[in-house]
Parts: sequence; C-alpha cells; structure tokens
Amino acid sequence: MIDETSWEAELVVEDGKTEAKPELVPDTEEETVAEEPKEEPEDKAEAKEEVTEEDPFLEYRDSNGLINGKYKTIADVLKANAEAQRVINEKELEARRAKEQAERYAPQEPQWNPLVDFVPIVRIPPLKQLNNETFIRYGEAHGIVWNTDDAGYVDAVDPLNLGNATYVTRMMEYDIGETKQKAIEYEETAKKAEQQFFSMYPELQNVKPLVEEVSTQLAQGGRFANDFAKNAELLARSVKTILTKALESEVTQAKPKTQEPPVKPVGGTARSGVGTSVDDDVTKW
Repeated sequence: MIDETSWEAELVVEDGKTEAKPELVPDTEEETVAEEPKEEPEDKAEAKEEVTEEDPFLEYRDSNGLINGKYKTIADVLKANAEAQRVINEKELEARRAKEQAERYAPQEPQWNPLVDFVPIVRIPPLKQLNNETFIRYGEAHGIVWNTDDAGYVDAVDPLNLGNATYVTRMMEYDIGETKQKAIEYEETAKKAEQQFFSMYPELQNVKPLVEEVSTQLAQGGRFANDFAKNAELLARSVKTILTKALESEVTQAKPKTQEPPVKPVGGTARSGVGTSVDDDVTKW
C-alpha cells in the first residue's frame, strides 16, 4: 500500500508512465496579523481635534496644532489668560498700596498764603531774607540748594545764595500777583452769585452778610463755574443748610424739658403765629 501522503510516493497514471514526484510545499505561511493603527500622542491628538475652520486661534497654531507652540486647546489659552490677569491685578494692587504708603509718609509740601506770608518778605533786604525760614523753605520747594556756613546755616553773604535770593524774591512776587488776580476773579464771581441769589430769594435780604460770606468761601474754593444760575443754586443750598441747622439748634436749646399741655384761650381770643421771618422764609425754599 502506497502512502499517498508520503514525500517519497510516486504517482502512477493509466499509461504506466511515471510522473515526477510533486514537491509538497509545507504550509509554513504565517498568518498575517492586521496591524493596529498607531495612536498619536495625546497632546497632538487633542490639539488637532481643536483645529477647525472656525478656530479663532488657527493662525497662531504651529505644525503640531499647538497655539503659540505652548497651548493644546482653547481652554488652556483661556486658563492661562485668566491666570495672567490675576497676577496683573495683584501687581496693580501692590503698586497702589505702595503708592498710598509712600504718600502717607511723604513730607507734606508747606502751604503758604502769598498775600500774608510773602508780602512782608519781599520788602526786606536779601541779607535778612536769607535768615527767614519761610524764604529759605520756599526757595528749596522751587529747587534752590542753599550754600551753608560752618555752623550749618544758610550763608547770607555767599554770592550764589544772593543771586538765588533775587530769583526767589521774583517768584514770590509772581505768586503774590497771581493770588491778587484770583482774589479779584473770586470776588467778581461771588458778587454775581449773590445777585442771582437775591433775585431768586428777595425775602432773604436780612441774612445778606451770611450769603456774602458763604458765596466768598465757595468762590475761593473753586466751587463756582461759569454758569451763574447753577452758582446761585449752589449758594442757595449752602445757605439753606446753614440756616436750617441754626434754627434746629435754637429750637433744641429753647425747648423746655417738660412740656405743659396748651392752655385753651378764654373768650375766643385769637393768637398770632409763632416764628421768625427767617424761619418762614427757609420753609418756602
């Protein structure tokens, strides 16, 4: 019996011829395993997912899809911006606090009234000016550095100090002139406000000194504008506030601690009303 599965068997055909033994190729082919697609790194995959035609950051993305080469998604950009804004706010707060601290402890620049403080000084000789504390401090406030003697005082005979004294005197005279001009302007504005006020409230002529004083204060404080009607309204509110407080104070002081019930008039006698003209006028405002 011929083993047909044997590698040495010969195939016999009907005509008696022998054919060559076929070579049996062993089934050694390995099964082809389908390769799974390689997964891209998460950062690239996430970045590419965000890239669309409507992506507002499309022009800022690099070849890997990263925004400015750093951020993977729009959410990362927004988060970074929020953090940057937080840091900016903290720095602004620190700067504001530092400024407030510096202003709180900074030496206050002296305030002078030229008509009161400077007028007497500009009339004295330079030798005496250089011994005047106000004159020296005013010069320093305008950048003057005085030369001092061995004792530490301003040298009244130093040529440079004498030259600077002339400059400081001229600055004082300029401030005096400016103050006088402003005083004239304030006075004119105050008078116009008073005239407008009394045209609105002619019954308040009896408090004219108070109106003049308040008007002058408002003008000198720069509270008045170019609108005369508004100036008069501001003056009226200020005067009314003062009068109201004064009347309330008088009523409080005159009020008895214990009030007795009113006595009914006998015989139907009519009584006049109680109150001052100022009281009546204020209530009409």
